[in-house]
Amino acid sequence: MQSTPPITPELLSATQTSEFLNIGRNRVYELAHSGILPFIRLGNRMLFPRTALLRWIDTRLEATA
Repeated sequence: MQSTPPITPELLSATQTSEFLNIGRNRVYELAHSGILPFIRLGNRMLFPRTALLRWIDTRLEATA
């Protein structure tokens, strides 16, 4: 019997983003409000596109190289 691979959401909540980046949830909100971390609003929710986060990480890596 084959198991189904887990579905990776394209839009992450602040909690999922904090786990993804290994930082606190409050820090996620701080970075988003300061314009450092990419996010979109859907109603009153802040959602973080996974691909934008990966690009953000890449730019941070390039800046330190």
